[in-house]
Amino acid sequence: MSVNFMRLDDVAPAKPLKSSALQGPEHAWLLNLDKVSSGSSALPEKVRGPASMAGGSTHAFDQRHVLYSKLRPNLNKVVLPDEPGIATTELVPLLPDPSRCDRGYLAHYLRSPRFVDWATARTAGAKMPRLNMKEFRAHKIPLPPLPEQRRIAAILDKADALRAKRREAIAKCDQLLQSVFLDMFGDPLMSPKAEVVDLADLCEKVTDGTHQSPTWCQSGIPFLFQSNVKPGQIDLETKKFISRTEFEHLTARTPINVGDVLFTIVGSYGNAAMVRTRAPFCFQRHIAHLKPKQSVRPEYLESMLNQPSIKRQADERVTGIAQKTLNLSELKTIKV
Repeated sequence: MSVNFMRLDDVAPAKPLKSSALQGPEHAWLLNLDKVSSGSSALPEKVRGPASMAGGSTHAFDQRHVLYSKLRPNLNKVVLPDEPGIATTELVPLLPDPSRCDRGYLAHYLRSPRFVDWATARTAGAKMPRLNMKEFRAHKIPLPPLPEQRRIAAILDKADALRAKRREAIAKCDQLLQSVFLDMFGDPLMSPKAEVVDLADLCEKVTDGTHQSPTWCQSGIPFLFQSNVKPGQIDLETKKFISRTEFEHLTARTPINVGDVLFTIVGSYGNAAMVRTRAPFCFQRHIAHLKPKQSVRPEYLESMLNQPSIKRQADERVTGIAQKTLNLSELKTIKV
């Protein structure tokens, strides 16, 4: 089988539509990055509103496009839209040539670990790292014949479906745990007998992960992102590693110990998980690091922070449009 390597810009150039070209209902699909899940093929939650609500830094797309996030490519955000809409300009609207590049194949390729690593190594900017678009357009994508592209995409679609079912099963287990918590204690914030305090009052320290850009290694200490922290679970599966020396340097100010609680504060904010392993790891600054006081059971704090009442408070405190952020100063004021 012959495989051609072609420039991405030749087979799938970035070609947004004009907003005026959208033919549809009055309330358009308005897509921001915070609605796109990392590494997932699932369609984002759809927010609708008049096109005037979209703002200036946007462009239109339809179901022919593949939307690729140039902001923080390590988060692996790729969308296959199923209808027209308006997206933030952080999502590049690639328009594949159907005679040479299958749309589903392109989406899977952009999500592949090899491409994610390639893109992550070509970002610029400390606070808001973005992929170098000149290099992105010049990147050569392997293109087998179209029937083979479709066959590969179909196999990977099935794999994605199996992973989605597994995530759904885990989510149902998480819901069961929360239900048991509420059955046993009720929502503590709704109890007239509950003592309500700021989250900061229950912790010896509330900080976040490293603000430094690590030097990556082929293997070593796992480096985690906010997608690795799920309600009640810290997933140590990652493709990013740092050396033992750098790990000790980055965690010197706040060592990570069993019983600490991690809480996501950027993007998919509001997920809490207790550290249950002595295996070393490090994490990015999009994750808050809570050290409960000795009088506080970390298991209880973890369960409490995953309750709907806490999520509602977080919703009231977040800032940002393209990337929702819960600042540490606001996190400390959450009522527990």
